[in-house]
Amino acid sequence: MALRPVPLLLLAAGLLVAGGCRRAPAAGTAAAKGGGTAGPPAAGTARGMDEAEGSRYAPPADGRLTARQVEMYIEVRRRGREIRQQALTAASRQPPGATTETKPAGKVDLFATLRALGRVDDAETAERRAARERGANFREYEWVKARVLDARMAVARRTLEARLASGRAQYIAMLETKRRQTQDEVLKADFDGQIADFRRQTRRAEPRLPLEVQKNAELLERYRDRLDAAEAPLLLPGTRGAGGEKKDTWNRR
Repeated sequence: MALRPVPLLLLAAGLLVAGGCRRAPAAGTAAAKGGGTAGPPAAGTARGMDEAEGSRYAPPADGRLTARQVEMYIEVRRRGREIRQQALTAASRQPPGATTETKPAGKVDLFATLRALGRVDDAETAERRAARERGANFREYEWVKARVLDARMAVARRTLEARLASGRAQYIAMLETKRRQTQDEVLKADFDGQIADFRRQTRRAEPRLPLEVQKNAELLERYRDRLDAAEAPLLLPGTRGAGGEKKDTWNRR
């Protein structure tokens, strides 16, 4: 008689396991079909779709961008940013059940927004989706994106170096003035050595950009405003930044 409860326990355990299996989402549900919440698709799904489409691209041998490619890059980048912004806004809305006592109407929970940003701010996935929507080759987009980055970094380095060169030129002019003012031959020789050394450093520091990078930078200069707009950081929803004033600055990609 003492052994009779054992089958009942086993039966109860079996029912619990079966119930857990039934709670798994079915493949035909709205969530599985991508309906419901707005936002970029899962990264694995996006990559799988890209591979299934057989996306291939053979870059040009000269490494130079064309106007068509820059236009494509701007449009995909702009749409990808739009997807991420919409997903962030949707994910950071006031949760159901929140009351005005716990959260005033229209007030944004900054920590909830930051958590939402971590969930939805997948730039690569959003850009894959944007490329598909625009009929663009994502592999080509990736190549163009890398060339744009190379060119813009080269321009930034050249601008910085120009400022440093200006400072060196001013320092050399100061040394030359002191040399003319001194009558001490030893000091004159010392000034001559310093001036020659700084001039050598200036010549070595002159940026020598590869031809393709220089040409790409010249082309991108024509699109500066549109590039800046497409690459702008996301806006924090629910604040004045959602209208374009206040921005976060950690998610430029």
